[in-house]
Amino acid sequence: MASYVAIDFETANGARTSACSVGVVRVDNGRVTEQWTTLIDPEYTFAPMNVEIHGITPRAVRGAPTFPRVLGRILSIADGTELFVAHSAAFDMQVLTGSAARYQRDPGTLRFACTKVFARR
Repeated sequence: MASYVAIDFETANGARTSACSVGVVRVDNGRVTEQWTTLIDPEYTFAPMNVEIHGITPRAVRGAPTFPRVLGRILSIADGTELFVAHSAAFDMQVLTGSAARYQRDPGTLRFACTKVFARR
């Protein structure tokens, strides 16, 4: 595999459209070539359980970009790669595509691979 992007989202609550942070790492020919993390203003309320899991609070995301700005950066980092890789990829794919749809953005065709599935095999 020549290139891929590893991605991980955190959400403010149970909604797959409530992304409050993302970490992105691009790998080309086995080498990390770009890394980026950001908090995201989900424009949603936070569930106490989610805050307990990841520690991100409403105050922490105050002034952070909303998802449309973040999506542009993610797609820029992923430009020319073959796929996205994530642990529990179904969750991260739902957050990415659901959040894009919430803001009427089209992320294009995305291919995902799940490291949780790989690990179980």
